[in-house]
Amino acid sequence: MRLQSLLFILVLLGTLACNKKKIEIYTPYIEPGELRVGTYKGMFQECGPVVCYDKDTSFQIAKENNKYYLLFGNHKDEIEYANPIALEFNAIEYFTLDTLGNNTGSLFYGYCRNDSAFVIFTDSWGVYNKNLLSGKKQ
Repeated sequence: MRLQSLLFILVLLGTLACNKKKIEIYTPYIEPGELRVGTYKGMFQECGPVVCYDKDTSFQIAKENNKYYLLFGNHKDEIEYANPIALEFNAIEYFTLDTLGNNTGSLFYGYCRNDSAFVIFTDSWGVYNKNLLSGKKQ
């Protein structure tokens, strides 16, 4: 009787093992730029010819119609990411560096590290050079 019970249990376990269903986990792909979208709180540091000052501020990186934008104050500037993992970005809008218009420069550029973003502006953006906007994602 014991042998029959043991055989029955082994056959039952073998049947259950064969009927095991494979569980597949679906992980959706998230565009790296999507991870940068949000509100950032930090500071705007402006350095003029004589003095520098810091102001507490906030800014946003937003997505609209499959395009990314930096929203800061009255500005809404389109940005593009420079690499596939969306760590560095530049303003889409350019300005001319010389009178012939042969050389151009980006209005600003920036980079992301973990949950923070940093933006460095040029004079053509409307502020003195050596300006930094930085913040941590909220």
